[in-house]
Amino acid sequence: MPPITTDAGRVRLASPRALGRALVAPVLTLLLLLAFRDKLLSVDLAEMRGAFARIAPAAWLQAAALAGLGYWALGRFDAVAHRMFHTGVGQKLARRAGMAAMAISQTLGLGILTGALARWRMIPGLSPARALMLSTIMAAGFFAIWAWLSMAALMLHPELEPDTALAAHAGFWITTVLGAVLALWPAGLPRRLRRRLRSSGIGMRSVAALTFYAALDMLAAAGIMHVLLDGAAAVPLHVMVPVFLLSLGAGLMAGTPAGLGAFELTMLSLLPSTDPALLVAAITGYRLVYFAVPATLATIALAAPGLIRPKHGAIELEWRRGAEVGCAETELGRALADCALAEAHLARQPGLGLLWSASRGAGAVIGVAGHSLVMIRDPFPADAMAEVGEEFLNLARDRGLSPCHYKCGARMAVRARRRGHQVLQVAREAWLDPAQYDIGARSRRQLRRKLRHAEKEGLEFLPADPAALPLPQMARINAGWAEAHGGERGFSMGRFHPSILAHQRIYLAWQGTELRGFVSFHASAGEWTLDLMRPASDATDGTAHGLIHAALEDARAHGIPRLSLAAAPFEGGDADPEQADGPLARLQKRLAGRTGGLGLARFKAMFDPNWEPLYITAPSRWKLLRSGAEIARAIAHPEPFPDPRKGREPSRFRR
Repeated sequence: MPPITTDAGRVRLASPRALGRALVAPVLTLLLLLAFRDKLLSVDLAEMRGAFARIAPAAWLQAAALAGLGYWALGRFDAVAHRMFHTGVGQKLARRAGMAAMAISQTLGLGILTGALARWRMIPGLSPARALMLSTIMAAGFFAIWAWLSMAALMLHPELEPDTALAAHAGFWITTVLGAVLALWPAGLPRRLRRRLRSSGIGMRSVAALTFYAALDMLAAAGIMHVLLDGAAAVPLHVMVPVFLLSLGAGLMAGTPAGLGAFELTMLSLLPSTDPALLVAAITGYRLVYFAVPATLATIALAAPGLIRPKHGAIELEWRRGAEVGCAETELGRALADCALAEAHLARQPGLGLLWSASRGAGAVIGVAGHSLVMIRDPFPADAMAEVGEEFLNLARDRGLSPCHYKCGARMAVRARRRGHQVLQVAREAWLDPAQYDIGARSRRQLRRKLRHAEKEGLEFLPADPAALPLPQMARINAGWAEAHGGERGFSMGRFHPSILAHQRIYLAWQGTELRGFVSFHASAGEWTLDLMRPASDATDGTAHGLIHAALEDARAHGIPRLSLAAAPFEGGDADPEQADGPLARLQKRLAGRTGGLGLARFKAMFDPNWEPLYITAPSRWKLLRSGAEIARAIAHPEPFPDPRKGREPSRFRR
């Protein structure tokens, strides 16, 4: 009777194809053992047991150390793959789960499937599909590195036939040069493949790291065989390494548990002059040290995954993606509505998230831009700045990313400078106290002229009902703005999307029944912050001014103590004297002029606001430049909003 499986509560019979795949490995093992039974039966068991007993304690210790080195390398191989494909899994957890998954998959065989199941079990938040994708890619990469390393090892074999040696040399140099050219000159690749490689983080450093760690593991495993083989066998290391690698490849291709059968037969065939009893004794020791003991430890981790999960720091922090904080009814949605920093609502955007402590009600908006983990604005509340800031640095270190604070305040900048980080002023935030806002003040005479002009044109500025927004007209105006400004911005800047607008305060400019512009504000209990400012392309002069004025009057009526007009790029006039003439300051001035930042600053100055400096920080000057470029790219090319028809579940990322 075929085996029975369950699927969503329904009982069904396993398909014959699935049953056949499950039987491939044991059947292949049996066939190999039957085909080479004469060679195996020639091994004298008594001699083999004696040779096994003669293995010195020092050899066992060396073998154990080499096995530890091999699994250390395998853990880092996994961690690099997680970082390349942006799984959101911390490096420490990825290393530990990778070592355990490799121990289980190598021992049980069917490495892709068993490795995927082990990673899915041990890493919270990792979907089965992502675990299978990772296992498949890592298996393919490991196999490719094995082939390259095997050709390199064969070149050192002293007894290789000329034709085989020539093929090994040719294969090694062709693959080496081809890999280097593709890594250093990606322009030769098709455009779609280049884009995919760039987005996945596959670069020279990642490929080199994967190659190093995989090669280190395979050489360590070959070293185990070498130290366990009795000295009387007289197999030098430069002969053992290529023989071992070819035997390892045979075991990998067979897919049998621990390469059983294929590995032994290949070793016996390639070392015919070696006493079979000595060789089988060394192979038995190798299987004990490299497979049995690690697999036993990994089984414990598989049964109790909490044992390998890193402990949290001073406060428990979770990295939650924008989709998880998008609903006002969730715990995080309610927390955002009550927090002091209105710009924390940026966490609702794709590509951003919230580093959040449920126990403290503290957090910060973070996102990944290239090689940088970016915190946007300061942590909130202010008294949690030290704890959240420290955990942010730990998270960046754990992910293998460079920490960057973007548009942070003076307190955070001082903390970063004390740490030895580079600090540069990049913007100034304009803010007002609505209770003190007086349109009749002399400093706002230009603003009054703009408002009078808008009034003469018949414009009316009204707050919008979030449940009855004129979305088609708003979308048309937003599309016109995006076309005029080279595309919509993102990351730290506002995005137009119904899911975000539903949580904002919105003001509309009407001219009769026609919408002429709108603004939106992030709103929290203690602050409103300007997000989108979208006058129509042919709007009357003064439209944007009237919308901001209406919001200020409304904020005063609601008792809001602070209304922010958001940040304007810093012109550089008040720069730190040490940096005023430096390359960073010169680049800063040029960018501010080219992006229209000076005009935005003049617009906000009409409201006579208070100005507060904002900074960018990074561990070094080079990383500051790189993070700035990566943030600029993330702003210019934001992640698309997820398609609701796909029904993707939000993912959680834990350290």
